[in-house]
Amino acid sequence: MSVFGKPYGLILDTNVLIDLFQPEKVSRETFNNFMDCVILGKLKLIIPTQVKREWDKHKVVRNQEYLDAAIRSIEKHEKLADHMPRDEEKTRFIEQINTLKKMAEREYRYTYGARANHLDKIINDSHKTIMPDKDNDVERQVVEMSIQKRAPFFGPDEINGKGIKNEMADAVIFFTAYEFMKKQENDLKKIYFVSLNKKDFCTKGNNSIFHANLQPYADEVDMHYGNSLERLIEEIFPNKPKLNDYQMDDMEIYLTDRFFIQCPECTGEIHINADSVTEYTREHPHGLYSLVCPHCNYTVKTDAGPLDSIY
Repeated sequence: MSVFGKPYGLILDTNVLIDLFQPEKVSRETFNNFMDCVILGKLKLIIPTQVKREWDKHKVVRNQEYLDAAIRSIEKHEKLADHMPRDEEKTRFIEQINTLKKMAEREYRYTYGARANHLDKIINDSHKTIMPDKDNDVERQVVEMSIQKRAPFFGPDEINGKGIKNEMADAVIFFTAYEFMKKQENDLKKIYFVSLNKKDFCTKGNNSIFHANLQPYADEVDMHYGNSLERLIEEIFPNKPKLNDYQMDDMEIYLTDRFFIQCPECTGEIHINADSVTEYTREHPHGLYSLVCPHCNYTVKTDAGPLDSIY
């Protein structure tokens, strides 16, 4: 149990996890508060295995999409070089474009990309996250709802008014959470299910509560719906202290070349601060830094520790 008493349980849909590292979606303050609450044990994450499978897929795909978008916003200016009459001007201009692309990639990788890495660590930490799997009871609930074509996961689309829905994955997520709640010991203060997917969990016209067909299940296990992580954290932790910042300040300094080395394995860039881990041994009780390549996970050993400087 946390030093703060029983933690709140937080069941997260995949879309919430994705939004946490999508540019301009979740503020730096909200992300920091969320991470602090989890690390301090105020929040216990409950991630159904269906969400974990979706997260493992989308964290890679979305990360690359966002990174590519940052690069494309600069690449579109490359064609301006065609209007420059002198070759030296073209060469200098292309060099500047390439520098800007490099800096844009670094900026994304060590801001929003770093968020994805932080999230992945806590999701895979059994002390921070419970990961219930679907069982026979979950499958039975989902099959029954599917056969009966019951909203919001199956049957006519209530939101758009046309088409037939078959949201099997969302049904598995909800009923995995429900069955987990039925069987778990009462060691959580209150449970919240947070999703941004109003069309598959809510009643038409009200995206702040569960769909009427889901509410009886939620009431049975005292599970509450939320559609905003920011508002939820503000509601349950109004006087939260600011403890950690999971994003580097002074980006214009810490993303310059002197803070990077080239990976000897894949030639990708490694940041000497953000990509470092500390390894402790009897010979080095204060720890020595190792640098882990974010591209291929190759580890570069160093002879420097917290009492030294490696740049």
